[in-house]
Amino acid sequence: MYMQQFQERKGMQMEKDLAVYEEHLKNWRKDAQDQLELDFAEQNMSGFVKSRRDKEQREIETILSTSSQYYKDLTSLEQEPYLKVVSVFFNKA
Repeated sequence: MYMQQFQERKGMQMEKDLAVYEEHLKNWRKDAQDQLELDFAEQNMSGFVKSRRDKEQREIETILSTSSQYYKDLTSLEQEPYLKVVSVFFNKA
């Protein structure tokens, strides 16, 4: 009973945190798009410039996609929790 109540409270807190994180991502996306437009505003959209702009646009979308999915997996209580294994090596000389 206690664990269920604790999990419900934790789930509600995680939902709030996720909403804040998604808002940050949304703001970052807008800023990144604005910067992209500024970078390419005065350039003639030749083949090379257009492909460079498209590449940068794909990078923005990739960052958003992976960041969003990582945070959703990290804060998930319903499935297997996402664990990132960190190894530390210590070398004694």
